[in-house]
Amino acid sequence: MTRSKGPVRSLVAACLSLACAFAAGQFTAKTFMMRHANPARTGQVSQIGALQGQLAWQYRTGGIVQGMAVDPYGHIFLGATFNEDYWNNEVYATSLNPNGTVRWRQRVVPYVWGASQGVRSWPTFDPHFKTFTMNSTNGELLQFSADGDPIMTIPRNSNATNDSSPNVMLDGSILHYQIGSLMKFTRGGGLIWTASLFSQTTSAVNAVGDVVMGGVRTTEPHGSTDITYLNADGTLRWRRTSSRGLNAQPIFGPDGTVYMGDGAFNPDGTVKWGSPGGGNNSLGQDGRLFRSVGRALNARDSQSGALLWSSPIPSAGNMITDLAIDGRGFVYATTSDGYLYAFEPVNGQIVLSGRFADVFYTGPILGLEGAVIASGRLGGTYEYYVFCIR
Repeated sequence: MTRSKGPVRSLVAACLSLACAFAAGQFTAKTFMMRHANPARTGQVSQIGALQGQLAWQYRTGGIVQGMAVDPYGHIFLGATFNEDYWNNEVYATSLNPNGTVRWRQRVVPYVWGASQGVRSWPTFDPHFKTFTMNSTNGELLQFSADGDPIMTIPRNSNATNDSSPNVMLDGSILHYQIGSLMKFTRGGGLIWTASLFSQTTSAVNAVGDVVMGGVRTTEPHGSTDITYLNADGTLRWRRTSSRGLNAQPIFGPDGTVYMGDGAFNPDGTVKWGSPGGGNNSLGQDGRLFRSVGRALNARDSQSGALLWSSPIPSAGNMITDLAIDGRGFVYATTSDGYLYAFEPVNGQIVLSGRFADVFYTGPILGLEGAVIASGRLGGTYEYYVFCIR
C-alpha cells in the first residue's frame, strides 16, 4: 500500500519553517503553547491581543488553575487542577473550546491524601505532534492527545514537588525538572540525559538546544545558585552563584543572550550588562525588555540595559510577573486585584484596562481572535474561574 506524501511533506515543511525561524532568532509562537509562550520563554506571540476589554466568557473550575496553554486552534488546556468543591482529592486535566465550553476532562492520579493538592506547573502543547504534556500530581509527567486520549506516563518522584513547567522542543523531546535533576526525554519517553542542578524556575531553551534555569536559595548561602547554563547534551557550561540564590526566570534572546532580572549574560557566561536580579522578563521583537516591578511596568533596551520608561498602574494590586506580548508589541499584564492592563511598547501608555476578577492568579496568555485568558477568583467565597477577555 502506498501512503500519501502530502501530510508528511506538510509536517516536514512546517517543522523546517519553524526551525529556521527559531534559528534566526524570530521564534514567536502563534499562541501561548507553554509557559511564557515558547521554548526560549520570551512571552511573544504573533496573535493580536484584546482590543475592546470586554469579558467574553468565564468558566468555573472548582480549584485554582496554576497555568494554561493554547493550541493553534484556540483550544485551552488547563494544568492539573485540584477539585476543591467537595474536598475529595480529585485532580483533573481539562481542555476548553475557544468559547469556554468543556472539550474534554480527564481525572489524573492525585498525591497521597494530605501530602499536597496540586502542582504549580503550566502545561505545554506541541503543535507538530498535537500532544499536550503536563506535570501532574503523584510526581508524574503525563501526555495526552489533543482529543484527551492518554498517550504516555513518566513516573518521577511522588514525594517531591512537580512545579517546574515542561519544555517541549521541535523534535518532540521533553525537558522535565524535579528538585535536584533536569531530565531530557525523547518524544516516546526514553531518557536522553540527566543533569544535576537546583532551581525553582522553568527551563528555557535556545535555537541550538542549550538550556538555562534560574536558581534557588539554599540553607547554605555559599551554595546558593543564581543561574545554571547547560550545553545541549546536558553538560554544564557555566553557573553563577551568590548568597542570594535568585529564582527569577531566565530567558534567551535571539542572539543567545541570557536575560535574568536586572542583568544580561553572553553565552560564555560573561556579563553583558547589569547583574542577576528578581522578577521575570519578557522580550519584544523590537529589542525591548519588559518587567513588572510591583505596580509599575519597566522597559529596558535589551542591548545596553538602559531604562527606556516606567509606567505605573492606577490600581492597588501588584502586577503578576508573567507578561504577554502580542503581535503589535503591546504588553499585557494582570494584577493581584483582578485588573487587566495593556501597554503601548514605545512609551508605556496604558491602552486598555478593566477589572474582571477579585484576584488573578496567573499572568495573561493570548489565544486566537484577540482572546486574553487568565485564571482567578470572584467574590468573597472561593469561586475559581478561567476568564476570557477580548
